[in-house]
Amino acid sequence: MDAKQIQCFLAIADCKNFTAAAARLFISQPAVSRHIANLEDELGIILFKRDKHTVELTPAGEILNEGLLQLAEEFKVLIEKAMRIQKSKTNSLRIGIAYYVSFHTLPHSITRFLMDTESHISIVASFDYSELKTGLKSGKYDAIITLQKTLHDLDDIDCIQIIHYPIFILCSNMLLKGKEHLGIKALDNIDFYIPDPGTFSKAEEDLQKICQEYGISFRSVNIVPNTTTQLLMCTTGKGAIMLHKDLWKAFDFDINEHTIFPTILEHEIVLAYRKDSSNPMLKELAGLIKENNNDT
Repeated sequence: MDAKQIQCFLAIADCKNFTAAAARLFISQPAVSRHIANLEDELGIILFKRDKHTVELTPAGEILNEGLLQLAEEFKVLIEKAMRIQKSKTNSLRIGIAYYVSFHTLPHSITRFLMDTESHISIVASFDYSELKTGLKSGKYDAIITLQKTLHDLDDIDCIQIIHYPIFILCSNMLLKGKEHLGIKALDNIDFYIPDPGTFSKAEEDLQKICQEYGISFRSVNIVPNTTTQLLMCTTGKGAIMLHKDLWKAFDFDINEHTIFPTILEHEIVLAYRKDSSNPMLKELAGLIKENNNDT
């Protein structure tokens, strides 16, 4: 039983006339008769009672007609469901965002786009930079907003710069007593705490650049799991840390008990996405970012 045979059968069952069925299907009447004859031979069933003036379904034909109509309706429902899913997928956007990227520091047009409650945009904040990268590669996210320096070895990924964050060094005042007049030189021979390279790459390289620029050295470099632990080490007077401003603002952090030193470094926040993506909402977001970059 092929599609053309089924079409002919259903058309005749509805029209009760071979010639009318042929006209509906835009084929010749002999072709319709041939398809039905082949179908009856294949099934071993007489489907129509016909004479010179009338065409009627046999009882077996009635059963087949009823079943095929039901299948046709079920197939229509499946197609409609598939189309809804496809439409929903192409009109949605899943974004992973580094927890410490503050929305209020992003350009207003981008924040407005991301927070539009009428759009199908889902945003997942993550403390783990490596999870964001893995999620982008696996398809969990359509795009991620994160630090450029945490992305490497990703040839199939495109990045668009959103904003630059200046980097500061934070140190508890208790470690700087008697050295306040030295400025950033007061940090010489102090312990530093940096995040695990697995989640935040090249932090030690950044520290080396700062030391070379300002002529200071560190007593030790201690690797901790994440930024939360960094802040804990800083607030308890264990050592100094490097952060951008919005990171410490995200926590209950008493800035008056610490000294902040600006540095030469900046971290680049980017939108990263797969090069083969055809998501229309992602293209719209990328266009907004590029437009904002051109304006600034």
